Amino acid sequence: MTGMLLAILSGDEAMAKRMSKIQPRFADCLPPLIAPVARAKV
Repeated sequence: MTGMLLAILSGDEAMAKRMSKIQPRFADCLPPLIAPVARAKV
């Protein structure tokens, strides 16, 4: 994920495209996404 963030922030579209192709290989290394908790109205 850090590599993808750096590719995006660098502004290099070619690098970002290459990173997006390899990123799915590392999906099992990421924590599961948790839905945001609704905030209580005060």
